Amino acid sequence: MRILLLCTKFSLVENDPWLTNELAEALQLAGHPTTVACLDWSAAANAPTVESRTNAGVRVIAMSPMIARSPLAFINKGLKWALSSIQAYRTLRRVLPDESFDLLIGFSPAVTMALPILMLTRKYKCRSFLIQWDFFPFHHQQIGLIASRIAFHASRIIETALIRRFDTIGCMS
Repeated sequence: MRILLLCTKFSLVENDPWLTNELAEALQLAGHPTTVACLDWSAAANAPTVESRTNAGVRVIAMSPMIARSPLAFINKGLKWALSSIQAYRTLRRVLPDESFDLLIGFSPAVTMALPILMLTRKYKCRSFLIQWDFFPFHHQQIGLIASRIAFHASRIIETALIRRFDTIGCMS
């Protein structure tokens, strides 16, 4: 089974793994060729895409976020997520033009990879699995990252629609 994992956290340092690294490597070692597309929020904005392979053979496509400036903070975040999602999809279309996958794995918040989720689940016509490890936007509102009621309601509608694109949902908590 060929697997595409869409995430926002994946360590490129061999001895400093995240849960996403461990999952990808376990799948690869179990005989399932695994490709990771990571939209790395901690990378420098607008940095070039980096392609590499882990010691276990996992193919990694590390993309950086795009930054937009607006006088309103919640618009900045929305623009960053939307533009980064568009750029991630463009990059994946270019890097994976003729590839096919049997399983697409995504993580919450799904809104961070909205366009790749929407387009790639349609393109590959494969099974899809969402790992829900925080309850966006509810958790983000509780910790003060989303203060605007309008942004909260818009985020909730978009996240719900994206969650419904997945065949199966697993919860980390």
